[in-house]
Amino acid sequence: MIIKKIIFSLLSLLLVLGGCSISTVGIPMVDQVWLNNTCDALPQFKPDACALLDYCETSSTNDGSCNCQITDSFSNNASYVGTLLNGQFHGNGVYTSDQGNVYKGLWDQGQKHCGVETENLNYQVFRYGRIIEEGSGTDPTQDRINTTLLVVGGVVVIGLLIKAGQDYCDEQYERYGYHNSCNNRYSNYYW
Repeated sequence: MIIKKIIFSLLSLLLVLGGCSISTVGIPMVDQVWLNNTCDALPQFKPDACALLDYCETSSTNDGSCNCQITDSFSNNASYVGTLLNGQFHGNGVYTSDQGNVYKGLWDQGQKHCGVETENLNYQVFRYGRIIEEGSGTDPTQDRINTTLLVVGGVVVIGLLIKAGQDYCDEQYERYGYHNSCNNRYSNYYW
């Protein structure tokens, strides 16, 4: 009886694991924590006023960043939201190309300095202006969903194993009528 329940529990675990496409490789999420842990800060600077550039307007974040629509010989409709210095991307910013590629991170005088560029699920990590890592990964939000499913599935399987063990203890107590160390029951009689 106990062996059937353990096999059932293990099969349940395999089903849970098989149903989740867990990936340990994910596209790095660029946020302030990632920037602080990965990048050296740029020297302090006074960002350009957005109004000085005819293709930019002040961003609603009030952090000195601009919202710029870029139309030039290289792109039809790209955008940049971030700080500028001497008309160039400088400091923290997000550039989105007209093809949908996104670079998020630090810029240094118009050059990608420290951040992550994504194209669909392919990514490149930049540090000091050079690519230090490339790969294909998963959307980090999908990884969180898959991890949650795995944890919930694991809790269910552990619960099934505990229940199987308790059933085994109860079965042994009822069949043989002896001290049951599983639940501290004691009986002096035999069935």
